[in-house]
Amino acid sequence: FVLLVLFPLVVKNEYVLNVAVMAGIYIILASSMNITNGYTGVFSMGHSAFYGIGAYSTGILAYHFGTGFWTGIIAAGIASVLFGLLLGIPTLRLKGIFFAFVTVSFLEILRLVTMNWISLTRGPMGIPGIPVPTLFGWPLSSNRDFYYAILALDVFVIFLIFRAIHSRIGRAFMAIRDDDLAASTIGIPTFQYRLLALAFSTFFCGLAGCFYAHYATYISPDSFGVSETFILLTMITVGGM
Repeated sequence: FVLLVLFPLVVKNEYVLNVAVMAGIYIILASSMNITNGYTGVFSMGHSAFYGIGAYSTGILAYHFGTGFWTGIIAAGIASVLFGLLLGIPTLRLKGIFFAFVTVSFLEILRLVTMNWISLTRGPMGIPGIPVPTLFGWPLSSNRDFYYAILALDVFVIFLIFRAIHSRIGRAFMAIRDDDLAASTIGIPTFQYRLLALAFSTFFCGLAGCFYAHYATYISPDSFGVSETFILLTMITVGGM
């Protein structure tokens, strides 16, 4: 952790710092995907959709209503959870590859909506001019500032996930993953816990999407496609689900 704190003080190259900031965003995304795919056994391929929902929630508010980072991050988290629940309630009784197909379909529907709802999302033109965040009166004006902000957010998110997984809820997640029938026979409501895992996971995707939107200051539908999902799947597979 000390090395991570000292990293931007030693490395001055802006490109490397940009890569480090993006790595920090992907840490949140991969960790959130690991909640469902790794700990709960719910094979989702739609996390980049919730990443996009978070980004577009804050982008739309900033572009049309002039809101800032703090309003955007709250809206991004809530919107991602709501869409996660809307997707999960009718479909989470499906298992394995069948639920994965549903999430891919949801991802494609979202892409088509963002491409064609011109009045809201500006379609393929994307949303420009998203303001940089101001944290406690300090505007994030450089890659170094964004690096420390995403590092703090990474620590916060990983701490919350660690606490959840090492709690009664996390043990229920892993019991469902290992044998959902056995879990249900000892009184674990498997559907409710799957839904909780999806909501918990999508909330963090929304936070990552909001941070990305304010970091890049521009978003478009191309940034949240199927390729992003395969990047995340590769990360949690290599890193270990």
